[in-house]
Amino acid sequence: TTDYFAGAGGLRVWRSENGVSWEYLGEVIPPGHAIITVVATEQGLMAATSDEDGRRLVLWDSPDGVVWEPETVPIEFDSMARIGYTSIAAGNQTVVVSSYRDLAVDDLIADRIEQFQGADYATHHWGWGWDEVGGDPIFTLWGPFGFPLAEVTAEDLRLTDTEIEQVQRWNRGEMMGSIVWTRDPTGVWTQVDIPQAEWVDSIAATSDAVFLANGGDNTGNTAWTSIDGILWEEMSSPAFRPWRMVPWGDGLVGPTTMNTASLLASTDGDTWSDIGPGDLFPSPLQWSINNLSAGSGGILATVVGWAPESPTDFEPVPAPTLRDGGTVLTLDYETGRLKLVAGAEA
Repeated sequence: TTDYFAGAGGLRVWRSENGVSWEYLGEVIPPGHAIITVVATEQGLMAATSDEDGRRLVLWDSPDGVVWEPETVPIEFDSMARIGYTSIAAGNQTVVVSSYRDLAVDDLIADRIEQFQGADYATHHWGWGWDEVGGDPIFTLWGPFGFPLAEVTAEDLRLTDTEIEQVQRWNRGEMMGSIVWTRDPTGVWTQVDIPQAEWVDSIAATSDAVFLANGGDNTGNTAWTSIDGILWEEMSSPAFRPWRMVPWGDGLVGPTTMNTASLLASTDGDTWSDIGPGDLFPSPLQWSINNLSAGSGGILATVVGWAPESPTDFEPVPAPTLRDGGTVLTLDYETGRLKLVAGAEA
């Protein structure tokens, strides 16, 4: 899976000294916590996730992978925000966590619909549409097969002007941006603003405890460096850099942003070279590396490939049809519409 989404929570642990024989150590974090990635750092094993409400970030520490202690990062509560983890890095004293804050508009609309109509409407399942009629927001609630169930106004849902603005931003596909948090050696957390950073994909710590952040600004992909996790400076833009970085020996390694299964390596985080194995994965399939780990034993990565175009030589699925005398009911898969024909009327 990726570092951005988890369909189920919890953490189960296996241990091996040779990579062949494994000992199962049990479920060490319960399913209520969506642990996605565990990172080995100078301070032990770490993982991060949002809390059960998706509103705050939680950092998990473990010295051995069996006993885990959670710590809630003191992010200011916002009922309209949903927090997601993207990356953790730690030196021998400092911890840096990058996360993103997204608009929890689905939750807001579902809650207001239930208050307005007394019905538990699953917005994530059925969906809803938004439009402006005469300058007023109108919400259309969709049901099975794309049937419109109802139309309600922002006034019906008792949305404030601020909430309407947030719905509009969500409808345009806007996020609330990345958040970087740094824990100093005394355990104090500080929210950090990286200048011009619109998003942060990953953060890594080099062998000499310098932090590197990968992300982007309004011109595209870029990177920043910091010696304390507080003050960040933008790095020069090389011809290419990885979208994620992990420590490897005295340097760094990461997957390329190109559509190949190649890895890039660097000693300073500024200059990168292709170390393969992209040439082993031929066209016309497109390839990418989505999971990556590195250590004294080498590099381990998982590669995913997909066809750039969908196949065209497939058999069309016949439309489901029910007949009762001269009455015929069909379902069009392409449009999601039901058509009822009774005699000369449809």
